[in-house]
Amino acid sequence: QLACPLDLGCHSVKEAVAKRFRGSSSSQSFAMDYIGQKHAEIIYHVVLIVSSVIGFIWGFWVQNFTMTFYTIAAGFFVACLMCVPPWPAFCENPIKWRESLGPETDPPSARAIAMQRKLKLNKD
Repeated sequence: QLACPLDLGCHSVKEAVAKRFRGSSSSQSFAMDYIGQKHAEIIYHVVLIVSSVIGFIWGFWVQNFTMTFYTIAAGFFVACLMCVPPWPAFCENPIKWRESLGPETDPPSARAIAMQRKLKLNKD
């Protein structure tokens, strides 16, 4: 097991990376929120389209399909680097979940309702 880099107070490199992305607060989520996902998808599409257009023009200009492929591949890797990690900019709108009111007031699940109906049918 590798030691924690930069003395972040963790036991492995995996924990160090997770702590670095999360920040110092453990209450922050490590996943993107829905608005962040939308922004990441827009950025991803724009980067891919721009790199594809530039790659096509560059490849046509030099008459080499390999240059077109390399330009589009570079755009793909840049887009992945920008959009795949849960950067803090994509986590600015966390979901506010409703507090549970307790088991007495929570609506019954579909499985519980089905079991009750099955028991009633078996009694009859």
